Amino acid sequence: MQKYLVSLAAAGAILGLALSVGAQQPAAPQHPPAAAPAAPGGGSFGANAPAASPFPDGPGKEIVSVACTQCHGPNVFTQLRMGENAWRAQIYDMILRGAQIGPNDIDTAAKYMATSYGPGVPFPGQQPVKVTLADGQGKELVEGGCALCHGLDRVVDTKRTKDQWQTIVNRMIFFGSPVSGDQVTTVVNYLASNYGATQTATK
Repeated sequence: MQKYLVSLAAAGAILGLALSVGAQQPAAPQHPPAAAPAAPGGGSFGANAPAASPFPDGPGKEIVSVACTQCHGPNVFTQLRMGENAWRAQIYDMILRGAQIGPNDIDTAAKYMATSYGPGVPFPGQQPVKVTLADGQGKELVEGGCALCHGLDRVVDTKRTKDQWQTIVNRMIFFGSPVSGDQVTTVVNYLASNYGATQTATK
C-alpha cells in the first residue's frame, strides 16, 4: 500500500509538471476544471459533442464511466487526446482527488482511455478549422504530430518565443505526439521561424 501511495504522489507530481511547463500556451491541452470541458481537445474540436454515450465499448469502459463521472461530466476528459502514459498519470492524479479506481484497475483504465481518447482518435461534433501552414522544413512533422490531438489553428493563432515552443513541444510529446529525436529540433526551429515571437531578455 505504501508503494502504491508513493506511485500516486509521483505520478501526480509528473502530471502537474507536464501541465505547468506549457503554461505560456493559452490553447494548449490542459486539464479543465471539473465544472466545464475546456482546452485540451477543445479549441476548434468537439464543441458540439453528441448526446449519445461518449464511452466506446472495450475493456475498462465500466471502470471509467463509473469512477470518472462521480465528480464531473464526461466532456471533461472525452475532449482530450493523450497517450497511455499521460492518461495513467492523469488517473493517478484523479485517484489522489478521490476517484474510486483500485490499483488493479489502473492499467486497464489507462489502456481504455488511450484507445478511446488517444492521439488520432477523431473528435465528435464540429470539425477543426482548416489551416495551411507555412512552407519549410518541419511543416510535415507539425501537420502529422500536432493535428493528431488538436486543430492546427492553435499553431498559428499565437506567436511564441523559441523557448516557449520548446516547452510546448516537450509537453505535447508527453501527451503522446509521435515526435522524437532530431525531429524535435526540426519542429521547434520550424515553429520559431514561422510562428515565433521576439525573445525578451530577462534582467
